[in-house]
Amino acid sequence: MRPSMVVLALVALCLAPLVSAQNSAPALAKQTPKSADSAGEPQSASTTPQRSATTPEPPEMLWECDQNNCAQLQGIWVFQGSHGQAMWNVGSEPATLTIKQFDGTHIVIDRVDPPDAVASRNLAGNGASLRVEYTGTISGSHIDGTAVWDKVPGKPYPWSATIVKEVCKNGTSCPLTADQRMQLGLNLFNSHLHVAALDVFAVDEDTNPDVKGFAAFSLAKGSGPASSARDDHAFQLANESAAAGSGVGMVVLGRFYEDGVGTPVNAALGAQWLERGQAVLDVREAQAQQPQTLLQWLGQALLAASMDGGGGSSDSDTTRNMQQKAAQRAWEQTNQAHPHN
Repeated sequence: MRPSMVVLALVALCLAPLVSAQNSAPALAKQTPKSADSAGEPQSASTTPQRSATTPEPPEMLWECDQNNCAQLQGIWVFQGSHGQAMWNVGSEPATLTIKQFDGTHIVIDRVDPPDAVASRNLAGNGASLRVEYTGTISGSHIDGTAVWDKVPGKPYPWSATIVKEVCKNGTSCPLTADQRMQLGLNLFNSHLHVAALDVFAVDEDTNPDVKGFAAFSLAKGSGPASSARDDHAFQLANESAAAGSGVGMVVLGRFYEDGVGTPVNAALGAQWLERGQAVLDVREAQAQQPQTLLQWLGQALLAASMDGGGGSSDSDTTRNMQQKAAQRAWEQTNQAHPHN
């Protein structure tokens, strides 16, 4: 544990107003994004099986109920093309989704729970993943069908879903809490489904600066051709997140300066923002008196990665140090949560 005076000094340094503290912090961007309001919506990745021009696109979002018991167990499923992630209102364990078949009237979705998920441990065991196949008939915006666990194929059970166009409307009557929505967004983010992640982050980006920082990065990493309007909007979101004191936003802003996203390349200013963001995250960790969650550290590791996804030559020493630290903390947190005998 750090000495309390050091923590207080870091708090004073890292959480000071960003605009006025020009001698101790990098200045916020002086340029105004050229066309933030005109940024086009990124298109989904072309991962969906080929269909005829008259066949409708598969759903991008579902509100799903297992056993048709929406009052007790309801989830939000979000897709980008044929790939997606699921999160339920009970607990915080994710599942990976794949649309295997779709013709506009019928749909088949494959669900895979990770080996350490409760359902996998209870039904699959021996460190195996549990698979569930959902088969449904579509009528308007409603889906009804049956689901089958691969370990108990003789016991199908009913499921239903509603096709929706928004994850939640301003968080109102949403099946997931704000923390669960953020985790769903990060699961999509870490699966490189950045367009889908952006849809989830959009629910809370105006009320949570950290979410806005992840939204900025997801927007910049979105599929489809890059555009100056999209990059300008991403830079604006990162700027606003950093100005609100978010360590995530500061890290993203540093990456944008290093890689020239929405702004001219400025490696020195990028390094300053990366270091400042790291300091803010360290202070938050110290104040909580416990390690940050695995998800936060994995998210930080991805944020520290090169914008081209390959750890490119633009990575600074600061970025590489952040990657190493994030990877080490992720490993430590994994061993704490799931110790091996």
